[in-house]
Amino acid sequence: MPLGETVCEPGIQMRHVDFPTTSIVSLLYVMEDGASTEIAVVSNEGIVGVSLFMGGETTTSLAVVQSAGHAYRLKGQLLKDAFFRVGTDAVGVAGYEHQFDL
Repeated sequence: MPLGETVCEPGIQMRHVDFPTTSIVSLLYVMEDGASTEIAVVSNEGIVGVSLFMGGETTTSLAVVQSAGHAYRLKGQLLKDAFFRVGTDAVGVAGYEHQFDL
């Protein structure tokens, strides 16, 4: 993931999720006047695009690489299929992610 790369944009359909390993991604909320504020930071402990398997196809945040590095990218549908296949066991993961509003 190169520095400054836009990983996902608000309102644009997400097709994949990213699992940063050595990179750091900032999630930004962009206001109507173009100003932005950082709302979260995702690194090797998180997922960029978690809203994709939490029921949404888009996100309200802009994700931008703040520190270049590596990440694993997975097609969103594969993650959704796996998530729903495990059923109630996945509820713990969903609750953990929701707790931090990632």
